[in-house]
Amino acid sequence: GGIVKKITNGFIEVVQDNDRTNIYFTGHDHKTISDKKLSLSAIAKVNDKQIPMQLTFENNHYSTNPANSYLHKENNFVLMLTFTFGGKVNHETFDLNNK
Repeated sequence: GGIVKKITNGFIEVVQDNDRTNIYFTGHDHKTISDKKLSLSAIAKVNDKQIPMQLTFENNHYSTNPANSYLHKENNFVLMLTFTFGGKVNHETFDLNNK
């Protein structure tokens, strides 16, 4: 039910619900990649302004509950992820405008 992108070692899926942004990392075998094997930071870009997002890892995925009124429920932002996995730094962007 989200946006899926293929990465070198697997897949990233970003799923929006009413008040959270959920980020799932899975390997090519579709098994969850744990937070011990990767590090992740997320920034929301809204009208050329970058807002850092606080992430938590629970139930095999990362999630954030944006407090900023531009992000909360409207889901009108570009999610920019920077993650380190397998010793390499990677960047992915997800356009969540009107999703």
